[in-house]
Amino acid sequence: MWPTGVSAYDPDVPGTYNVYFQVSDSNGVVARSEIQVLIGGAQPAFAPVAPSVTPDLIQADDSGTFYNDDVTNVNLPTFDVQCTDPGHLIKLYSDNPLANSQVGSHQCGSLESEEAVAIEQAIVSVVLVDGLHNISYTETNVVGESAHSAVLPVIIDTVAPVMVVIDDIGDNFMAITGAGELDALIGVSGAVCNNAPLTADVNGDWSCELSSPLNELDVVDALATDLAGNVSLRGSAVVQHVNVAPSFSLNCTIDATDVTGINSSLIFFPAYAYGFSVGSVNESVQNYLMTIAPAVGGDPDGLITSMSINNNGDLTLVVDITKNSVATVELTMQDDGGTALGGVDTSKVTFNVHHYADLYMDPNFMHLDPSDPIYKNYFEICRQ
Repeated sequence: MWPTGVSAYDPDVPGTYNVYFQVSDSNGVVARSEIQVLIGGAQPAFAPVAPSVTPDLIQADDSGTFYNDDVTNVNLPTFDVQCTDPGHLIKLYSDNPLANSQVGSHQCGSLESEEAVAIEQAIVSVVLVDGLHNISYTETNVVGESAHSAVLPVIIDTVAPVMVVIDDIGDNFMAITGAGELDALIGVSGAVCNNAPLTADVNGDWSCELSSPLNELDVVDALATDLAGNVSLRGSAVVQHVNVAPSFSLNCTIDATDVTGINSSLIFFPAYAYGFSVGSVNESVQNYLMTIAPAVGGDPDGLITSMSINNNGDLTLVVDITKNSVATVELTMQDDGGTALGGVDTSKVTFNVHHYADLYMDPNFMHLDPSDPIYKNYFEICRQ
């Protein structure tokens, strides 16, 4: 039966309408029935549920080394959010500097007919301070606002890292070390690093390993890019050689049987010093000089009357063989690399010379026959 009466019915205007039906019989008795009809577009009766999709920082605003680490120097970033109805309002929230602070909003657009939801972009309208932000959002309709979505931790960092410091260019110009900011990506120019890309460790330290040595007066630059994409001031260094100390060893196995002139005052120790090195590989052209002298206060009895050593390490001593005594001697090796920029050109070793007019006077010697001439005028060196 078609309705015989409608309360203010307009089919083009959605809303709630009262529709009644009425019949009468031959006796004039009237029967009436009335119902309430909701015609499309009526307002929903509930607020939206919490969004099921976590906000996502768009790649274009995820600056820095990685596009998906949610560390950025963009302080008005854009986020992908979920819209479930074209009439809903998206509200973006952060917990920094205050909890539940609204930082942006977005009006959902129309959905395609086959879509139940749509991913749209909401732009932050309040400058986010540097630091950690837990970003969430809600959907709001005329009835009310939903609960918050799950949060997305985002780090805002707009501060450039500290300037890179080049600490050292290795002795052989084959390595560069420096300091920067934790986890910063280090870019080096003026040198090719075999171990690139370089990243500063937990202490901010980094090292560049070179495939070929640098040249004197080469210029090396380095800068740091942090995870948010901020770039430091450039640090520079000029390749300048810092002299490395020379070195040598002593032959402490020489005893009385290894010397000539055992019964005279002239004692010769061949190759007493050996293993000479003027420093690093790039110092191999340097010259050196060996010298010897009594240590200060080291020969109170006047045991040694003269001493000399040549660059082959041959040691000559003139001693007073009538004395049972010990003298302290200082042996020096000096190269011609200089001491500029804190370089070291000298290496010194101090040792003792023991002389026993009779060997059996040496408390460390277990003699067999003190009258044997071999035990006369015994020398021992190196022992302290």
